Amino acid sequence: MKRLVITLALLVLLLNLVSAEEASLSPVNSTVTILDEGAPKIRILSPENITYTITTIPLGYSISEPNLASIWYSINNEENTTVNKSLNIVRGDGSYHLILYANDTFGLTNFSEVHFNINESLAPSCGDGACDTGEDCDTCEEDCGICNEEELQEEITDGDITTLLPSNFKLDKTSIEISINPGKTTTRAITIENTGTLPITITKEIANFIKEFITMEEGKIFLLVGEKKTLNIGIVIPENTPPELYAGGISFTEGGIKKEVFTTIKVESEESTSLFDVKITIPEKSKITNPGEKLTSIIEIINIGTSASLEITIENIIKNSKGEIISYKNRTETITEKLNITEITDIPKKLAPGQYVFYTKVHYEDKIAIGSGNFFIKNKFPLTPLLLIIGAVILIVVGFMILYYKKTKHPRKTKIKKKVKNISKKKK
Repeated sequence: MKRLVITLALLVLLLNLVSAEEASLSPVNSTVTILDEGAPKIRILSPENITYTITTIPLGYSISEPNLASIWYSINNEENTTVNKSLNIVRGDGSYHLILYANDTFGLTNFSEVHFNINESLAPSCGDGACDTGEDCDTCEEDCGICNEEELQEEITDGDITTLLPSNFKLDKTSIEISINPGKTTTRAITIENTGTLPITITKEIANFIKEFITMEEGKIFLLVGEKKTLNIGIVIPENTPPELYAGGISFTEGGIKKEVFTTIKVESEESTSLFDVKITIPEKSKITNPGEKLTSIIEIINIGTSASLEITIENIIKNSKGEIISYKNRTETITEKLNITEITDIPKKLAPGQYVFYTKVHYEDKIAIGSGNFFIKNKFPLTPLLLIIGAVILIVVGFMILYYKKTKHPRKTKIKKKVKNISKKKK
């Protein structure tokens, strides 16, 4: 009997072990461990390791991390600032050390750093009599002279504005506007034509603020007389790219001649565009303006995501073809269905001629929607061929008048002297 009890006990123990093993293999009770690939990979796009002549610099970065938790930065070991939306760094003249941090949900942290300087006094000023760095014969004839003595008027928009450009090569467009979501790609094309009488070799350059997103074939462009070439341009927006309007020029140079395609890349999330529709209209009278005048922009914001009233932050910004911020304003408004705002912006008196973009960013919580419009700044008193001809004619006329005056003035003096001598002889 004792042996039977022991045998039964051993059988029960064996059955429990088998059932426990089956339970451990059951998918219902199994667990999956997600392995992290490491700390976030961070790259600072802006600011760069250069000296800026502006005091407001966008914070641009690229972070690769599927389990991103938070982002923050510190400047010159000051208190940390959390990054939860697109923002600008506003500082005065000086040297700065910026460290951008990011961590993931597993607690792994990484950082990237950059040193940059700000010196407003180095900003070039068109009209100061010196051809400064950043100015050339194309952007500031007043200081740097005319690019080529044999120049033609070439339209750079649909008849709205003309500028003096040499005619040895031309581009089929002067601007590219792109609206795209993070993680997406698209393409554009620019056609270049040699309109001169000799073969040419063209070099190309991309402005720093859009260089991260632009891909195109390397090397110089060689064109025979009359030859055309289409250059395919790829636009790649990495995941986690902050919502922003990124602006800059794609420039083409041959000898002393430089032409530019002003490129604006509007990066918005699909979630933001389903909440707000932002439209910018620049009236015809403001599309071409002079330094020191006022720019009129009509802003229309439509609430398409909800019927509730929302408190939003509105940022109005102007950037040049280098991606630099020229003007910045912000305000808070309440929107239910629609907002119509007429924004008047003072254009700086010493702003260089060229193409610019005015854009509006609408913030609600972590959502950002953007609308934009381009405009031109021209020389207030451009040295057109007509003005040069009129000036030359005036100088010639004045010269003839001076010569005529001299010739008619001296003979009269001689006659008077002769009369005085004759009178004195008679008295004797």
